[in-house]
Amino acid sequence: MSSPGAALVVVDDGLSEDEEDSSEEAVYDAPTCSSLKHFVSNALSHPESSMQAEVVQYAIVALVFASIAVSVVQTIPEWHEHWHTFFWVEMALTTVFTLELAGRFWVRKSALDFFKSRFNIIDVIAVAPTFAEVAIVTVLRDEQYFSGAANFMRLLRMVRTFRLLSRLFRVLRFAETWAREPQLLLTFTMLSRLPDSGLYVLAILLVPMVVISSTFMYLAESSSCDPGSMGALLDSGVCAGTPTFGSIPEAFWFSIITWTTVGYGDSLPSTVVGKMVGGLTATGAVLTLPIVACLFSCHVRESLILVMQERERKAAIRFKEANPALSKQRAELEERVVEFQTSLDALTEGLTGHAVRLERPPFVLLTCMKEQADALSMEAYSCVYDAFLATMRDMPVRNFGQRSSVHALFSRKEHNNAAKL
Repeated sequence: MSSPGAALVVVDDGLSEDEEDSSEEAVYDAPTCSSLKHFVSNALSHPESSMQAEVVQYAIVALVFASIAVSVVQTIPEWHEHWHTFFWVEMALTTVFTLELAGRFWVRKSALDFFKSRFNIIDVIAVAPTFAEVAIVTVLRDEQYFSGAANFMRLLRMVRTFRLLSRLFRVLRFAETWAREPQLLLTFTMLSRLPDSGLYVLAILLVPMVVISSTFMYLAESSSCDPGSMGALLDSGVCAGTPTFGSIPEAFWFSIITWTTVGYGDSLPSTVVGKMVGGLTATGAVLTLPIVACLFSCHVRESLILVMQERERKAAIRFKEANPALSKQRAELEERVVEFQTSLDALTEGLTGHAVRLERPPFVLLTCMKEQADALSMEAYSCVYDAFLATMRDMPVRNFGQRSSVHALFSRKEHNNAAKL
């Protein structure tokens, strides 16, 4: 039994992001340096460990949103005169992100272990631009040069979007505990498995690429500020005239329409570099969207199967606890159905192979039996399942369980066929 001052935390041991999820729980006496390190690790990497860790995770996500919003809004011409305010806001946000990065580095075993995580590398890249801006301001001390350099620094800031999406999807795992109805359970199961779905692919490609392509488009269309092109460069660093994309938000429309392969055509790039950016954006959309649609379709089917299997598993546990003898009989009959399916497959395959070797025409009844073998096994399994599940009070789970059991039956069938090969 632990002492009253013990604190329950999740063991981290400086593992990588993927390995951290499988860490076990342990009890540490507080306060010690080790327990403080584990507390920091839980707060930054394990939102499910405590309410405090979840609050920290939501706060970091909100600050990342704010950082991206500031980087986008300050490109609007009407707000250029407030660049000092934006600069100090970015400095404050970067200070928080730097402290977060320092905490993640502190809980790691070594620097090599820290940089094994791709998200830590993204964090370093996301924090670096602000410090580069400070160096530019200190060295050049010229608002015009600073304004141009800051545009390129904002581009690197968008890399943090990848980290934002990853953290959001980890937080979405909490939503699965709110599910009560089958439809909600299916929805939250899909959300909890977003890393395997086409939506995740669409999110990690579409959102960052729209922001990045809009930034490139803004830079390409607003950089030609000589007197003979789109406008003249004023002392404040702002182009006179009306460029097609005067800010990053104005370029969002072009990027979204291009990425969705709509091509509305109301705003077009006028420079060679801008047209190259538009061409690359359109090419990326054509290559990406069909893959996303296919992955999402498969993901919906797999999520539905998982929901069915989970409901059947819970129903089977209740059935086994209430009727141990009937549960045993059901298991025996299920095995007989599987043996029947396997022997029927072997028989039809053997007879078909024998007919091929003798160069005989295919037998009509044999072909019919081969086509109806799967349907016969499904009917037998359905009969077994309904006969024993009828004794349970929770009848609505029957349909889910029946389909899931059939899916499991054919999974075993495919496994047996693969073993033969």
